[in-house]
Amino acid sequence: MQPQALALKLPLLRLKALTTRAVQDGGFLSAIEAAAAQRRAKTAARLARLRAIAPLVGRIRRFLMLIHDTVHFRPGGLGQKRCREDFESRCDAMRLKTSPLEYTVTVA
Repeated sequence: MQPQALALKLPLLRLKALTTRAVQDGGFLSAIEAAAAQRRAKTAARLARLRAIAPLVGRIRRFLMLIHDTVHFRPGGLGQKRCREDFESRCDAMRLKTSPLEYTVTVA
């Protein structure tokens, strides 16, 4: 049996062992307790499945973001044009806030 398959079945095996031991000891699990234990075991199995694929999803996301940034901000792309417009508008705003005499350049 593969380690991942065993990891997914561990909570269910633990539940089975717990209920078997309770019956052997003469104890009694009520239906509510048994249902709660079964829900916890199924939830743990689902989380284990998600935990197994989370790194793959993260790598795929990183790759897609890299492709998006490469295409969006390339020269002539929409992102580059927006950045350029934002930069120029901020430069214009800075020019209006300061005195025009401070930035005069004389060429000899």
